[in-house]
Amino acid sequence: MGRELMLGRFTAPGPSRERPLPAPGPRLRPVARSGSVACKGCGRRFVLERYEGALRVCPWCGHHGQLPAAARVTQLADPDSLELLEFQLTDRDPLGFDDGRPYPTRIAEARQKTGLSEAFLIARATVGGIPTLLACMDFGFLGGSLGSAAGELFVRGCELAVAERRALVAISSSGGARMQEGIASLAQMARCSAGVNMISGAGLPYISVLADPCFGGVTASFAAQGDVILAEPGARIGFAGGRVIEQAAHEALPEGFQTAEFLLSHGMVDQVVDRRELRELLVRLLLAMSAGEREERGASEEATAATGQVATSGLAHSQHPALPPAASGPEPGPLSGLPAERPAPQPGPSVADPLSTAERERAAFAAVELARHPGRPRTLHLLRTLFHDFTELRGDRLFGDDRAVIGGPAQLGGSGATPAQDTWVMVIGQEKGNDAASRAIHNFGMPHPEGYRKAIRLMRLAEKFGLPVVCLVDTPAAAPGVGAEERGQAWAIAESLLTLLRLRTPIVSCVLSEGGSGGALALGIADSVLALENAIFCVAPPETVAAILYRDAAQKGRAAAAQRPWVGTAYQLGLIDELVPEPAPGAHAHPQVMAGALRGALLRHLAALRPIPLDELLQRRADRYRHAGD
Repeated sequence: MGRELMLGRFTAPGPSRERPLPAPGPRLRPVARSGSVACKGCGRRFVLERYEGALRVCPWCGHHGQLPAAARVTQLADPDSLELLEFQLTDRDPLGFDDGRPYPTRIAEARQKTGLSEAFLIARATVGGIPTLLACMDFGFLGGSLGSAAGELFVRGCELAVAERRALVAISSSGGARMQEGIASLAQMARCSAGVNMISGAGLPYISVLADPCFGGVTASFAAQGDVILAEPGARIGFAGGRVIEQAAHEALPEGFQTAEFLLSHGMVDQVVDRRELRELLVRLLLAMSAGEREERGASEEATAATGQVATSGLAHSQHPALPPAASGPEPGPLSGLPAERPAPQPGPSVADPLSTAERERAAFAAVELARHPGRPRTLHLLRTLFHDFTELRGDRLFGDDRAVIGGPAQLGGSGATPAQDTWVMVIGQEKGNDAASRAIHNFGMPHPEGYRKAIRLMRLAEKFGLPVVCLVDTPAAAPGVGAEERGQAWAIAESLLTLLRLRTPIVSCVLSEGGSGGALALGIADSVLALENAIFCVAPPETVAAILYRDAAQKGRAAAAQRPWVGTAYQLGLIDELVPEPAPGAHAHPQVMAGALRGALLRHLAALRPIPLDELLQRRADRYRHAGD
């Protein structure tokens, strides 16, 4: 019976004390009934229609749930201005990947689940009256992962924005690169950066919005390249995921690590904005960022009014030209004069070999171990044998000096006995080290943000003084760790990608042993890309791929066999121009012979690039990475 409360002369029944005791163990979140939904932040349950009407933002705790791409673009567009765009794309399965379910089956399931053809939804709209191109990722489509078709959609959107003089607003929610596409997925970082470069070159505004979650190659490319970067409250954002950092760096994660608020406090984003207020903020920003062009358009209209001509330039015109067709004609080939067809057999075990699954996996990982042989030529060794008069330049001028990246001017060509044949270049290389002491000094070749910012500084010096850039790639991945994330690892990599795309000097890059993840691509965008034939070039090390796809790093052989990380795969996809032969049984056995072969290849490619006018060189580079991974 209820307890009675004394209220002066009157009594009233009070609440019962007879409440069930809480069950031991963790508190369970409520299970949503049909027509209701439970907030993932506080566990409270409310009517589904109310949740959707609030853009999936909890009215009690403010938790931002994942919002489908279609709902996002509808929220941001002016009434009656939204036009969803469809592009004809070819399904791509560059590796024939099968991790228990064939990759095409996974794509079909994602399409059925989301109603989208790929992880990007592209739409025309006006936002506050400003013509805008909306590019929105949908996390429900294979975790918003960035594959070659998704990269193509983003670049098609960028091309359309340039053709129609539209601002670009991209909303990113992604786990990163799509592991099932291997190196072709990694190449999409360069491809999407090429799209951003088009927007920048056209002087159009680009606003990037980061939603939960946003990691890996998406954060380290177009998501971090916006003129203005916004983030939703509580969104998890970074380069390496927290689980990877805990396992690889053995560091405890601080409270609030890799959240939007964390990034704001470290200067990586401009604002953290509630989803319900995002449209209003975008309108203000777009009006401000397009004000100069609108004034110019107005002046042009006044100047042409007397002749009856119509001024159509500027962000405020509302006519929609026909959608530009898909790129046609032959794709850009390598700049070095190599044949467009690539008949050379791939190094490493063939997926068609008549081997058992176990044998194929062992053979695949044996190729990885050969690339990781500690005796293979490293950057410091090559600086002594390939180059002379090398002067090291250190420091990023912002925070520190990262010994995983070594660089400075040098002469390429030999001992200096024939100076007329030598070439001054800017050498920038990743250094792994060959023994325990040197590996500790150079962090196993895994650069921190300071290493990439030092590389960017040297690239710009090379441009200023007319020196070609030679990049030596040798890293398993960019450094994971709390400090690297705090100092902007993804932002440093993204800036390096854009710098290489824009650099007005010839660039030649070579993969020496291991080129892993965006940490390698940050020195891998070039006019000519070479690789020693037993090296590997991959979206992530096989151990990482196994941990992501199979939840078991021990299945690294299985991941290697499916991923095909040897450089022959990248060569067949057109991402590498030349495989430099190694003496048997590998470069580690005859480093001097290997150095001589690499010297000849570098000089030959630099000689081919030197006569090309810089404007043409940049256009070729842009075209090359516009189609990266096709």
